[in-house]
Amino acid sequence: LWSNTSTGSSLNVTKGGVYVVSATDETNQCIGTTAITVTEALGRPTVTFAPVEELNCETTQVVVSANVTSNTANLTYAWSNGITGANSIVVTVGDVYGITVTDEDSHCTTNDAQTVSQSTVSPTISISYPTEDVLNCKVSSVIVTANGSTTVAGHTVSYKWSSSEVVASKTISDTNVYTVVVTDDNNKCSVETVASVLQDVATPTIGIPAVPQVDCKFTSQTLTVTVNASGHATSYLWSTSATDTQNTLVVTSGNTYEVTVTDTENFCSSVTNLVVAESSEKP
Repeated sequence: LWSNTSTGSSLNVTKGGVYVVSATDETNQCIGTTAITVTEALGRPTVTFAPVEELNCETTQVVVSANVTSNTANLTYAWSNGITGANSIVVTVGDVYGITVTDEDSHCTTNDAQTVSQSTVSPTISISYPTEDVLNCKVSSVIVTANGSTTVAGHTVSYKWSSSEVVASKTISDTNVYTVVVTDDNNKCSVETVASVLQDVATPTIGIPAVPQVDCKFTSQTLTVTVNASGHATSYLWSTSATDTQNTLVVTSGNTYEVTVTDTENFCSSVTNLVVAESSEKP
């Protein structure tokens, strides 16, 4: 006879306690009594996770660590990525990492999971040039602009040029090649491109013809210059007048005549002088 009134020779129990059983000899009616103590160890481990950083282009691995509280130190650990035996793992990919902690004394288990986020989206970049993007004798510098952007909501970008500027726009006054890096300030991912401008400072080449003299027979002469400006259009200005703008000039006296030839595309100029002799002394 058990203390809970059960009368079998065995007793199924579901909780800890002291269970008393009495056995009676049916022949002599003698009774023997004993007590059986059942220990209960049903405490489940509790699991919390330490804060974890987001994986990005700067932070390429993080430690996922489970903080476990239990009545016993006899614990085993099994992670969803197959790693066992430790309460922490090193991960390099964003995912949900689950852990099963088992108390080997009570055989109770606790399951929990930690989410590791990952952001490795790089920004995009392009270069904008102004309409006049060639350095020449009029344009001494060009402002180029790096256009950086990111598709990740809430993220911002920053700029760094190889010449140390940290803004989007840069003034270029030579033909060097400059690198600009655009970095996502949040996930530290970056992209780079280059910017450069051309330069055209070639001056027109003026062909100087034979210069005839002015005399009593030839009271006027036509001065004509030939020009090579690499196929560009040119303009002319003679020292005689602001209205003398052709490649020819009619003169009626000896003098030094200056002509300025300007390339109308790169605005570079060349200047030359034509000396006209005069012989008008009468016999």
